[in-house]
Amino acid sequence: MASQSRHRATKNLTRRERRSGVARSYSVPAHVTAAPRRSYMAEPAAVDYSAEYRYIRKDLFRILLWASILIVGMIVLAFLPIF
Repeated sequence: MASQSRHRATKNLTRRERRSGVARSYSVPAHVTAAPRRSYMAEPAAVDYSAEYRYIRKDLFRILLWASILIVGMIVLAFLPIF
């Protein structure tokens, strides 16, 4: 059997070495930079959201109308004398 070395490999640092900051630092050499990615896709056409969501505006208007009618109704009922 070959004698085992008492020194640890650089991959396996002890807990004390990791905490003290002896751990490896990763840095990228200056000559190894990635080229910027190019996109050959065309820009999407602008979407007219007012035409897309016209029905939502109508629904919100109806909700506002009903809410205001109900609130006015509650105020009127609050001032009626109850026997």
